[in-house]
Amino acid sequence: MAAGKLIFSVQVMTVDLKANSVGLFLTLPATLPQNLRFRLVRYHSFFSTFGLDNSAGLRPGADAASADEVIVYDPTTQVRRRVFFDANSLWWADSGSGKRMDVDFEFAPGCGAIVKRTQSSAVSLQARGMLPEQAFDAMPSRGSA
Repeated sequence: MAAGKLIFSVQVMTVDLKANSVGLFLTLPATLPQNLRFRLVRYHSFFSTFGLDNSAGLRPGADAASADEVIVYDPTTQVRRRVFFDANSLWWADSGSGKRMDVDFEFAPGCGAIVKRTQSSAVSLQARGMLPEQAFDAMPSRGSA
């Protein structure tokens, strides 16, 4: 809750700009409160923070032990991911399996990330809050299912 307003995060399933509609991975109640307003925001993702090509400048390696490793924990889903930039494939890989990470994931509210460095030089990263240019306020249409 922020400033007396309920905060609830859900994943968006579809966006139809022509129909001016957004489909969610949940069912809303048949009756919605009067004056209900909501904000759709896109949060930073792994790729937007660290770059598809490791633009963040973390040290690549042949495996997680020789590379800088990123550890991300989502307390809502209780999922922990460990990722490193593979020097051979030049792509992000799962630290446990070594498999290429083809799917991006969002840093949802409450997520935490730790960068486990293998070198002594500093690296600067910034990913606070939502991506403001991709946020907009909306009101649900009345009488539609």
